[in-house]
This record gives sequence, C-alpha cells and structure tokens, in this order.
Amino acid sequence: MWFAAGVPLTFYVWDDDSLRMTDDYAAIIGGLTVGAFVVSFFEVHFVTQGVQLSVDRKGASLRWRVSEMRFFNCLLAVYLCVWLAQLTSLSLVALWASIENHGPATWLAWYSWITAGYSLTLLFVSGVSRIVFFLVRLDPRE
Repeated sequence: MWFAAGVPLTFYVWDDDSLRMTDDYAAIIGGLTVGAFVVSFFEVHFVTQGVQLSVDRKGASLRWRVSEMRFFNCLLAVYLCVWLAQLTSLSLVALWASIENHGPATWLAWYSWITAGYSLTLLFVSGVSRIVFFLVRLDPRE
C-alpha cells in the first residue's frame, strides 16, 4: 500500500512535466473511476454473501463468525471511504468538464489519479484476500 501512495507522490515532487486535466484525461479517469466503483460494489456484494453463508452454516464456531464479521466490517469501512473519494472525484471532474474555458487544474488531476490508483489497488488486494480466505477455508482438518 505504501508503494501505491509513494509512486504518485514521487511523480508529483520530482516530475518536470506536471499532470494537467484535459478533456481526454477527464474522460479516461471518469470511466476508470466509474468502472472501479461498479466492480467494487459487486465485490462487496460477493463478500457479504460469503459472510452470510458462513454465519448461517451449521457447526460454525462463534470465534470463526466473529473473525469473519470483524474482517467484513473493516473491509466495508475501507470501501465506504474509497466510494466517498470516488464520488468526490467524479463530481469534481464533471464540474471541471462543464466549465467553459476550464484551466489545467493540476490538483484535480492528481486527486483523481490518486483516487483511481487507490481504487484499483483496493480491488486487487480485496480480490487476492478473498482468494486466500477461500483457500484457508479448504483446510482438510475441518
């Protein structure tokens, strides 16, 4: 996660060419953010179904259920923060695009770039953790 935060900040500090909002960039980053928002919504839906199935499963220990609910609550809190950042980014990009003779808005370009990067990183980490969580469940000792 530090790598995902460090790369954009490194480019911001040491890059000679500053990132600027253009109409093409606004379209690309808007589409990427909307796509990540939709995929993350379904990711949370699948995790919710998995947690509900495991809680409803007969013989599941209380300790196992509590650990799954703790994981789910943390994941949901992170996704809610990312969704808020995505919606803010989309709103600001749409506002920027609707202004006639809009300027370069480098701060918005960086904010939308970092938001999209964190969104994709979260989707990747969530998907990998779901796969690992599923593989841990396949323990033959159960």
